[in-house]
Amino acid sequence: MFVLPFALGLTAAPHVGAATVNVDCSTGGAVGPILNGLKSGDVVLVQGTCQENILIPAQLQHITLDGQRKATVKAPDPGRPAIQVLGREVTIKGFTVIGGLFGIAVNRAATAVIDANTIRNAVHTGIEVSLRRHEATI
Repeated sequence: MFVLPFALGLTAAPHVGAATVNVDCSTGGAVGPILNGLKSGDVVLVQGTCQENILIPAQLQHITLDGQRKATVKAPDPGRPAIQVLGREVTIKGFTVIGGLFGIAVNRAATAVIDANTIRNAVHTGIEVSLRRHEATI
């Protein structure tokens, strides 16, 4: 039996003290630089076209990246995922994701909700899930 730490449609209670952070890539903003300042429960509202490969590190948990169905992540490096999730209970929703080795990759012991995203032109596949362990659930 394989248990994959990947969930579709998981919801969680809001976290006390959670913040909403706005990133406007059309005015030079970027998601990557703000990630290390996030706390559990924070929501990042993104708009515009972000020309970056986004890495969500393992120490980030219970965060949401919300493209509001109007943001695009266009990966400049085709050798890396456009969005790579290493954290736990990360929600990625409402983006158009273009390029990258994979559109969205959920790796190692990460868990993620991938909701209402459009993924195009990835080198391999739109969504990639890989593990470090032998347990997996989808």
